[in-house]
Amino acid sequence: MLEVENLSFSYGSGFVLKDVNFCVGEGEFVAVLGANGAGKSTLFKIICGLEKPEGGIVRIGGRPLGGYSPSELAKTRSALMQDGEFNFDSSVLDFVLLGRYAHGGFFASKEDVNIAKTALSEVGMGGFEGRIFTRLSGGERRRVELARALCQIGGCGRRDTLLMLDEPNSNLDPKNSHCAMSAAKKFAAAKTSVLAILHDVNLASQYADKIALLKCGQIFAFGKPGDVLTSENLKLAYGAENRIFEDGGNKYAVFLKQ
Repeated sequence: MLEVENLSFSYGSGFVLKDVNFCVGEGEFVAVLGANGAGKSTLFKIICGLEKPEGGIVRIGGRPLGGYSPSELAKTRSALMQDGEFNFDSSVLDFVLLGRYAHGGFFASKEDVNIAKTALSEVGMGGFEGRIFTRLSGGERRRVELARALCQIGGCGRRDTLLMLDEPNSNLDPKNSHCAMSAAKKFAAAKTSVLAILHDVNLASQYADKIALLKCGQIFAFGKPGDVLTSENLKLAYGAENRIFEDGGNKYAVFLKQ
């Protein structure tokens, strides 16, 4: 569904990304991990179309990103940005319904409302439809923003769509971090492709089908969590000593005090 080929980008004379290659297949959940400054957010912005690469190409559904009209892209690719995009006094339901604009404009159908309510339930915010968005806590807002992104591509996910998440568990406590990841995983099970920028190695281990480790703008490890999440790879990625533990088929990392 998503193909990133030979992607390069720089600010001034220094490369932020160089020859980045990976793909996200239909129904796959791929997590991108890396230290601060590794290039994760720049990669996300390029795939969203907010930055233009100096080299390489991004394809969604086999088509170059630039080959989509804004309306077509909005129906195909939904993105949750790192920082909240909106901050105005609307009801939670109206906020989430913004995700349906590309499908029918500002006049929401009964189906649109049902999709929005389903998305809110998926992120644990069912019953908050009438609350005012700006009066929610930071964590509650984040979950509503995620619901808006889910709503944009359908209430339970669908084929030929891409869900992009930049630090979706930002401001979330452990329980709600798992709730957010479970919602994304459910969309992947419905054949939506999911790309998530994460800081939490252990969440990536539990939910991602594949992990890309990014360092200095290049992917140096890509594959199944069990293969990628080694102590050596994590030390290279983060520059920190760590210990790896296994439980229930998942690997967990503990980073040691420096």
